[in-house]
Amino acid sequence: MNGSPQLRIDATYDLQAALNVALQNLDQPLYKSCLNCLLFNEKAELCNKWNQRPPARIIAYSCKDWEDLKEIPF
Repeated sequence: MNGSPQLRIDATYDLQAALNVALQNLDQPLYKSCLNCLLFNEKAELCNKWNQRPPARIIAYSCKDWEDLKEIPF
């Protein structure tokens, strides 16, 4: 051993299972962005609601009008 702490394998599996259950029980997607918003036209890079290209921070972090696309866009 190199002296660095390591999780037991069974503890790692328990942690993964608990995280998976927690993520499945979220009401909203964990990551909201223009790329998974129903209102975003990816080809034109425009918000269909406002007919403008959103600022980079909105594309990355979402906005108040974000709507769930309900599918993975890639």
